[in-house]
This record gives sequence, C-alpha cells and structure tokens, in this order.
Amino acid sequence: MDETILDFERFNHLPLLDDHGCVVLKDLEAIGTIFMRHGLQDHYAAGRLHRHTVLQEGSVMVHRPMSGYDECTASSRDETSLRPHSLYLNHEGIFQAYEYEITTSSRPALEPGFLNELKATLISLGLASTISIVPNHARGEHDEVERLLPDGRGMRTEKSSDGDTGPEEEYVETTWSFEEGEAGGIRIKPRKRCLKFISGVHQVIRD
Repeated sequence: MDETILDFERFNHLPLLDDHGCVVLKDLEAIGTIFMRHGLQDHYAAGRLHRHTVLQEGSVMVHRPMSGYDECTASSRDETSLRPHSLYLNHEGIFQAYEYEITTSSRPALEPGFLNELKATLISLGLASTISIVPNHARGEHDEVERLLPDGRGMRTEKSSDGDTGPEEEYVETTWSFEEGEAGGIRIKPRKRCLKFISGVHQVIRD
C-alpha cells in the first residue's frame, strides 16, 4: 500500500459522481467473495470511487465523526495526524488513501494478500477506476445517505430515513457491504447512497 499523502492534483483527477461507472451484481459478488475470504467484511466495504470537491494545494479530504453523523471536508494537509480512511487503486497499480481521518481506528490492517487479490479482480472486471475500499460503518439494517454541505466544502453522511428521497430526487448507491447469505452465498447490502435531484444536481443540506 502506498502510504504517501495523496497530492491535491491527483485527487482532482478522481471521477465525479456523475461519471460513475456501471457496477453490476455479479461483479459485487466477486468482490465480496474476496472481502469475506479474508475476514474483512465486518470492517470494510466496497465503495464507488468518486469525489464532490475540487481541492486546493495543501489540502486533503478528512473525515470527522460528529454527534450522529460524519463530515468529510477539505482540510489542511497535516501529515503527522492523518490516517487512511478510503483507498483507491492509483495509476501505479497500488492502493492509496484518497480520504483520511484523524481518529484512531480499530479496523484491522489490510494485508498484501487481500490487496493483491482485490487488485487483480478489479482489473479483470474493468473496475480498477470504479471501486474503492471504504470503512464499513453501518450496523444492523440501516443504511446511510450523503449530502453536500451548503458551503461546498465537503459532505455529510448520516443515517437514512424513509423520507430521504422526494419526487424530484434520485440516489446513486455508493457503498456495499457483504455478509453470508443462504446456501453459502453472499448477501450484498447497499449501505450508502448519494442523493441527487433528477436534474443531476447533488442534494445540499438545508440548514
């Protein structure tokens, strides 16, 4: 794994949500098999690689747990306190963090065996620039919804509710977790979605 802090220019070349590729069920099953074979399904999930923000020089995206939700905002690049949060397969074919956190994580380290197997599978499926590795924060049956912050500096993720999607809105699934299904199969659970208006504009939190 590349432990170098991602440069802002490289971050700005990550795909926007509107550029997301197609992810089908059989591909998620193949990916989920790897997570489960390595015993990581309770700690990590598969994410849809995307960004919402244009970073300026000297900044990175940092997750901060708040009361009842998570905020990911552009923050100063302080290499002494940043820890990997979400990882993607970079142009050198090495997994590297593109979003960070400053809290200590209890998630297990990602071993080379898992990373190499996932890399080979993503390349074979044509998903090397589509799928990322993200924490599996969701527990139980609830999932999460992501909206942009009103000042455009980042996004907020919180527990979803039945009234999240209105008649002029749609959502894009951005995180999937995995668990054992029937007859030894894999159950794929959409865990996070980004809300958008049907016009294509990402939904913004209303303060």
